[in-house]
Amino acid sequence: MDNSTPKDAPTTEADKAGIKPVKSLKQRIDENLPLTVLGLLLAGFLAGVGAIRTIQKVTQPAPASMSPRKIPENLQKEIDQLLETHTKRIEVLQERLLECEREATSFANIESSQKTYADGAKRIAQDISEENSSFLEHLQAMRGIGLVQSPDRTAASEVSK
Repeated sequence: MDNSTPKDAPTTEADKAGIKPVKSLKQRIDENLPLTVLGLLLAGFLAGVGAIRTIQKVTQPAPASMSPRKIPENLQKEIDQLLETHTKRIEVLQERLLECEREATSFANIESSQKTYADGAKRIAQDISEENSSFLEHLQAMRGIGLVQSPDRTAASEVSK
């Protein structure tokens, strides 16, 4: 009687359970060499096409419609006036807001007056928010038609208040 196991008999627990061994990446590439080469060629081709398109977009001059326009003098005056009036309105509203907040927290006033001042402060804060939104909409509209290229630093600092 022969005590040796046949060659086809499972020898490990994984073989007995029917689990196939996991192949390494090198083994999978070696088994599918034509597909691997074609995949790498395709990836290289697509990367090249993307690089060429990006380079063309970066080096291509902007169309005439996208180039910055010279702002007419009267329009520049309107833009300056818009900024000036916005700044003045915000300053006045902020002063009123501070006054209402001060009165709302003053112990010299009765509770109903404090509540009235607090409600007024809320309305003024809402007015400030609406004024800033309106100003930004005007700037964006001017940028949309190419009249303003970037926001003025003074305007940006005023809006952020």
